[in-house]
Amino acid sequence: MKRFLIYYRLLLIILVILFFILLFHKNLAPEGRMFLVKDFCLESKFISDLYPEERAKPVEKNGDKCYQTFFNQPVYFKVKVPRVFTQAKVKLVYRNARQNVVQFGVLRTKHQTTDWDFQLKLIENKIFDSLDWYKIEEEGVILWQKKKRFNSIHQFLNNLPMDQKTAAFFYEIVPEAIGDKTKVIKWNKDTPLKYVDYIIASYAQPLKKGDKVESEVEFLVGQDFINQGALEFMISAPGIEDDRYEISVEKIEIELAGPALSASNFWQKVKEYFVRKIRKDE
Repeated sequence: MKRFLIYYRLLLIILVILFFILLFHKNLAPEGRMFLVKDFCLESKFISDLYPEERAKPVEKNGDKCYQTFFNQPVYFKVKVPRVFTQAKVKLVYRNARQNVVQFGVLRTKHQTTDWDFQLKLIENKIFDSLDWYKIEEEGVILWQKKKRFNSIHQFLNNLPMDQKTAAFFYEIVPEAIGDKTKVIKWNKDTPLKYVDYIIASYAQPLKKGDKVESEVEFLVGQDFINQGALEFMISAPGIEDDRYEISVEKIEIELAGPALSASNFWQKVKEYFVRKIRKDE
């Protein structure tokens, strides 16, 4: 009987230790990486639904697929993080039949309730995607030329044509390179393409599979992007409410990366975790 009690207590101790190891691994991501997925069919502990409700419909189900549709913009979702990460790679899977421009951003830390400062990126532009112009892609930047004149983006930027017009979108051309300011304009969805010879944008065309769009975007984040223990993301679709279009989000995948825990920073990260938990619950 005594031997049985010893084994029983030993088993309990091992189970408790394993429980805390799993809890530690789940909440502190000691390797410095964390993978999160939301498919809208199941509640996610880490990723919220889209909000506010006056811009997004409740989650709907069609067969074995679930999705959430928004008809006004912007909409947001939060990602609870157990520690500070330095990179966030986000993949959105959605259906977008008609909306031309879709943008995606992450909110910087709010110091006041009126602070809404987003790091914003372009994730879909149907107008650009349908162009049959000569295209050059280099390091996350695309240059479209109505008629081929340049062999690289570097060559284009160092010899910016002042006899033709360039439209820039999500890309800043240094003022020193612009000889005639009337020849470089900010692109918008109403810009007539017949008056433009070049378009330059920070953009990676999304993957399209049937009626689904898969868009991936990466952000550098950190302590300056944490709000109440979470990263807050925004999906923006300018003009969607005026045109009465809709976008249905089916899946959100997030890969978070940061420095791995070590003997030198372990207790500091544990302390930061509990401080964030306390502040979030206040």
